[in-house]
Amino acid sequence: MKKLILLPLTLLAFIGCANSSDDSPTGEVLQGTESVVDEASAEERNIVDENMALIRDYAAQFSINVDWSKIPVVVSKTHLQRESSSCVRDANGVGTKIVLNKKFFSTRVYDKESGYASPLYNLLIHEIGHCYMNRNHEEALLKKAGYRAQFVIDGKSGRQVVSYPSIQVSMMQNAYFQMPKVLMPYYVGEIFGAYRAKSLEDLQQRYEFDIVRATNFVEEE
Repeated sequence: MKKLILLPLTLLAFIGCANSSDDSPTGEVLQGTESVVDEASAEERNIVDENMALIRDYAAQFSINVDWSKIPVVVSKTHLQRESSSCVRDANGVGTKIVLNKKFFSTRVYDKESGYASPLYNLLIHEIGHCYMNRNHEEALLKKAGYRAQFVIDGKSGRQVVSYPSIQVSMMQNAYFQMPKVLMPYYVGEIFGAYRAKSLEDLQQRYEFDIVRATNFVEEE
């Protein structure tokens, strides 16, 4: 069975990173890298490493040269409260470590059959933007009046056709985007400054999806 699902502009929840200031890329950050130790379980470490490996592979496709040793990622159950993630900076404001909240590691983080990127993948790209690329939050969208971006999603629930009224230009929005897997390379290229789409048509030249006239209902067949 194939379904057509219309998704809202903003999905599910805020990312909730601690870098909440739009005036400075440093935002609200943790100070003192020595005090933030890794408290990841073996399962949490494996899923972090898997997603960072994907990011490295996609960066290589864009010929992006990164010293990955300067982007360590740790999991903490003590340094973050409600925030999903943050950045540790030294006295000069240089990012030294990404910190993930242990509470973020819910079942959906580990779901590899959903047809979408893991929420952890989104969060890691977002924090790389803050911590190492000195990026601020932004709200830029790719959209076309009267049209939607339509993706085929193959997941454990079968094949679905999912329709978005707009697509985030960057992972630097402070909101969760249910990312079709086909766009996973794009957001890595964008965060490192290798490629930033100017329109839906521009994005479509590189990644497979359709731009269709908007409808106001959900079809099922």
